[in-house]
Amino acid sequence: MANEALGFIPDIVLIHGKTTDSEIIPIAVNSSGQVITDTNDKGWFANEAALLLAYPNTIADPTVRDGWYATVGSGVGAPTIWLWDRAENQWEDSKANGLVTSVFGRTGIILPVANDYTWAQINKATSSITDIADVTIGSPAAGQLLQYTGALWENKNLIQGVPFAIHGSNFAIKPGYKGHIKAPFPKCDLVRIDMESSGGAGNTTSVIDIWKCTQAEYNDNATHPAVGDSITAAAKPTITTGVKMTDSTLDGWTKTNFVTGDCFGINVDSNDVAKILIVTPYFKWTA
Repeated sequence: MANEALGFIPDIVLIHGKTTDSEIIPIAVNSSGQVITDTNDKGWFANEAALLLAYPNTIADPTVRDGWYATVGSGVGAPTIWLWDRAENQWEDSKANGLVTSVFGRTGIILPVANDYTWAQINKATSSITDIADVTIGSPAAGQLLQYTGALWENKNLIQGVPFAIHGSNFAIKPGYKGHIKAPFPKCDLVRIDMESSGGAGNTTSVIDIWKCTQAEYNDNATHPAVGDSITAAAKPTITTGVKMTDSTLDGWTKTNFVTGDCFGINVDSNDVAKILIVTPYFKWTA
């Protein structure tokens, strides 16, 4: 079998060997007598017929050609890389132009492996954080953060409670304005409120109101925050003959689009026996 007929590049000679199915397999050796190390590369062929003459389709054991490839053709749009398809037991034209001889020191049929590229080399415009194996993102919303569950990173709302304690100095708390808290995030919504009675007074019936004003409006209850700033509508936080309450519906409340500096005044509308009330509004960061 002449080297010229097979279309191999000059300065290469062939030594013939045999596989277990008696197929003749040329081993490439250069003019210095050095064996070409990438035995999967079967060289260049002028056309498909030349390739099939050297390495026919449909052999007894197609697995012996795993990883084989060859360069076929010349001129515009050629040569292209042909790959051995074990499943079909035949050569297939990959339509790829130009032979990549190695990537990161690997030769033959080159597949991506872990740590091929650094984070700086990745195109962030076409990649997503969910490409990371242990990150799960579901229905993302502004202001959410990634939180580790012990097995996965998941997007979660950032919610913070801001407790406010009202003391009656060992006596039942008297009605009136008791002070204020501030919005904990640059942008946030109110999503829940809790209230508990403490101090050993037992069951109580206590009602509070929340008055919201801006930092610019605040003047320590002279005019703001005041009853006209109420955000609770008809659903004021209320403990009824008990020691605690919680409300995550906040029906009718003004509860969204708060910003840095907003003040939330706490007013006790009524109270019978509670000596200490802990009022905790919960805010969700919205970006």
